[in-house]
Amino acid sequence: MKLNRRRIMIGVITASPLLLIPAALFHQWGTAHVLAMTGDPRWQPDCAACHVKAGIKPTFGHIQEPGYRSPRSLAVSPDGARLYVVASTADRLLVVDTSTSALLGEVPVGSRPHGVCLSVDGARAYVSNRYGGSVTEVDTVALRPLRTFTVGEEPGGLAVAPDGQKLFVANSLSNDISVIDLVSGQE
Repeated sequence: MKLNRRRIMIGVITASPLLLIPAALFHQWGTAHVLAMTGDPRWQPDCAACHVKAGIKPTFGHIQEPGYRSPRSLAVSPDGARLYVVASTADRLLVVDTSTSALLGEVPVGSRPHGVCLSVDGARAYVSNRYGGSVTEVDTVALRPLRTFTVGEEPGGLAVAPDGQKLFVANSLSNDISVIDLVSGQE
């Protein structure tokens, strides 16, 4: 009996330093994630507080229900005829007819899309991709991706300048704003 307990203890002691590395990395990521989601630096990374109590299912290690796409952000076309919906777990931009509620199409974008905005004329949609550190430019007529811009870490909110020449992207994890020249496609 003592021999078995000794083996268990040795196994735990040997393994425990290895468990500290992922825990430390998770804490760093978790702190940044909670700050990005709440905007309040006083919150501590407590997955249960948000995901369990609020009924939010975790995205890591969990199989989503079939058909659930995690609608995240919305934009309406200048004429009001189309609604653009970011489907976060599907990595898609959905296009919906506002008068019939019919799904007109789906456009593949980057990993874990978060925000969407439209060009001044509505001919382009811009979708921030949180896990890819990028923004996908979408042709709203042909419903296809055109270009991908590299930006900071975990991009979220975005806006097009009134003259339509620049795209501003808020990057939560790198704590900065990317400014993309839409003519050249350069930051």
